[in-house]
Amino acid sequence: MSATDFENGDRYEVAYKDGKKHGSGMYIQGERVTEGDSADYRADGKGVRTWENGDRYEGDIKSGKMSGFGILYHAAGKKYEGYWIADEPY
Repeated sequence: MSATDFENGDRYEVAYKDGKKHGSGMYIQGERVTEGDSADYRADGKGVRTWENGDRYEGDIKSGKMSGFGILYHAAGKKYEGYWIADEPY
């Protein structure tokens, strides 16, 4: 596992094989953590995003944003299941 730290405080962790990114990665942005498939230092594909407040998203992520089908579980017990575009319910 190798890590890249960005000036804004974000951190990206990913495994390497034969000098290339290999498999899933983890992107840490302040209070949220996104784990899953990755490309170009961003989550891309299937993934899970969690927040410090206990909220959790499971689903499609494109260019680091919730995009496609996914489920957002709120810590308070509510759930949104449906489609997303750029982190917004569609």
